[in-house]
Amino acid sequence: MDQALTSWLSPGHLRQAAAVADLGLLAYCLVRAGRTGDARPAFTAIDGLVTPWPWGHEGEPLERYTFYAGRL
Repeated sequence: MDQALTSWLSPGHLRQAAAVADLGLLAYCLVRAGRTGDARPAFTAIDGLVTPWPWGHEGEPLERYTFYAGRL
């Protein structure tokens, strides 16, 4: 997670269509690990774009994303 946190959020690093899903997974992992402070930049980069994975892992994706975003 630490390596992804430092490199994925660098300007221009993630350019493919999967970038939102990748950042979503990073944000999800960080909040589940209790690292909400580290998760903030990933949530900012996602900018509210919710993907089914990983947010749907525990229920309805938008509901779960909103829940975790609200804990930051």
